Amino acid sequence: IKRACICGLGIAYAGQRKEELNELLATPIGEGSIAESSLAAIASGLVNVSTCNDEVGTSIASRMMEATETDLDDSISAFLCLGLGLLYLGRSERCEAMLEILKTIEHSRAKFAAIVLEACAYAGTGNVLKIQQMLRLCAEHISDPVEAQHQTAAVLGIALVALGEEMGTEMCLRTFDHLLHYGELPVRRIVPLAYALLYISNPDYTVVDQLSRLSHDADSEVAMNAI
Repeated sequence: IKRACICGLGIAYAGQRKEELNELLATPIGEGSIAESSLAAIASGLVNVSTCNDEVGTSIASRMMEATETDLDDSISAFLCLGLGLLYLGRSERCEAMLEILKTIEHSRAKFAAIVLEACAYAGTGNVLKIQQMLRLCAEHISDPVEAQHQTAAVLGIALVALGEEMGTEMCLRTFDHLLHYGELPVRRIVPLAYALLYISNPDYTVVDQLSRLSHDADSEVAMNAI
């Protein structure tokens, strides 16, 4: 019930920047279980989307610093990263200070968080340097899905940065085609979701056809993501 309430508050007050909600959500972020903290981070990110709110950002980063390895190994801790990213959505260079803070965290989740943060901050900008930076990460040969989590964020990050920019979208299509043919399995698995994100509300026939083919892929996770 507590977790559902946290999620409900975030959805109900998305974009409304209510200070009393920040105070209310500060407790589960700082003192709750990793699940409560992660969902509260998402809720705070939704309420304060694109505000670069230092207080909320610092509280989420502090929770990551204080979390145990077991907590950060839990898949739900990825929502801490997304909550942080939402605070800087579309704000480009404003995320630099937070990126420096994330460098002080030793767990691999910090690398994942940094990519999510940059992807959100540069969303829709078509920034070629950021796309190239994320593409280099995707080219690393890592077969372990746990160690490759930052790569999955990078694949989606490429689509998010190029979103809505015609030339960038064309480049990304070729990029995703290469990743499907030459990328490691953890990267291949996330490509169908990146296709969908790149063409959200724009059902291009060639992309729909590609996703239809991928829905019959030999790997069940590639197929499910395509569906």
